[in-house]
Amino acid sequence: MIVSARRAWRLFPTFVLSSFVLLTACGNPVATDSGTPAASKQAVGCPQSAGPGGPTLTSIFFGDSSHGIVVGSDAMFAQTGDGGSRWDIVLPPPAVHQISGVAMAKTSHVWVFGDAGLYGVVPGGAPWTLAKTGLVAPVTAVALNGSVMVAIVDAVGGIAATLDNGVSWKVASVDSGLPPLHSITTPDGTHVFAVGDGGTIVASADRGAHWALQASGTTQNLRGVAFTSATTGFAVGDTTTLLTTVDGGATWKPVDLRPTTSGSLSAIAFGDSLHGAIVGQGGTVVFTSDGGAHWKPSLVTDGVWLDAVTFQTPMHGWAVGTQTGMYETKDGGATWPRRNFCRA
Repeated sequence: MIVSARRAWRLFPTFVLSSFVLLTACGNPVATDSGTPAASKQAVGCPQSAGPGGPTLTSIFFGDSSHGIVVGSDAMFAQTGDGGSRWDIVLPPPAVHQISGVAMAKTSHVWVFGDAGLYGVVPGGAPWTLAKTGLVAPVTAVALNGSVMVAIVDAVGGIAATLDNGVSWKVASVDSGLPPLHSITTPDGTHVFAVGDGGTIVASADRGAHWALQASGTTQNLRGVAFTSATTGFAVGDTTTLLTTVDGGATWKPVDLRPTTSGSLSAIAFGDSLHGAIVGQGGTVVFTSDGGAHWKPSLVTDGVWLDAVTFQTPMHGWAVGTQTGMYETKDGGATWPRRNFCRA
């Protein structure tokens, strides 16, 4: 599963689920053995503001086919244990108000991030704990793969990494002149890629310890990144920007999505090496079933700005955005009916 998210203050964040963790956000939540954060056991029901005019959902992530978490503005935090049929509102870390993203390492660890930093909860019901990353909040994006974590801070383009589930952190060696970074991903737990303003792409080949700039060929702000292998990857951003690489970022080439879509693109995610989707402005969705060789248009009909996308399986995915918008696909991205945020 390859996941990505939009906006500097967030997720989508980019996430990759396997045995490595990279983070950019505000908190490290740890989950109980049931797959839900201990600190969130106090369900508070569905917000009256869910729906049009309600909170923006900024990130969604599944640790497995059943357990998922969605987060957003106004301290929005909800979880599911049945694959998304029902979502229950729960309490986030008390210091976090604007939640940018969430990441789960299967069902054993949960991290949330945003304006207050990075928080986590560990199995067994420990309280939410603020990660001592050595960076300045807010954290903006996260990528994970087992016990490795990397955090990005939007304001200064800083990156920190941990190889022991957040027990200790090391600030990465990064060019001090980097602009804000918005999204991060790791396809294999060793190679890491991050994107940001002005077409910035930076890459690491040693689990986030050292980073080098890559030539993107664009000055557009890049909002999301996803790799399906250590060599094949995609980056998306403003003014319908889509870039692709087949050599680990040594070269990036533009892909013209017009007239398939227009407007800014927020996030990209893949369920496997073939099936993926891009989301963005005005309910934009484009999807692929051949590894990005061709992209087909879909649409969220109520026109919300989609901020994040994720896949549980190659065919089953979710997208979230403004107006508490939550959308589910079971056909690889061809259709995205709206789902009730809370449903009995």
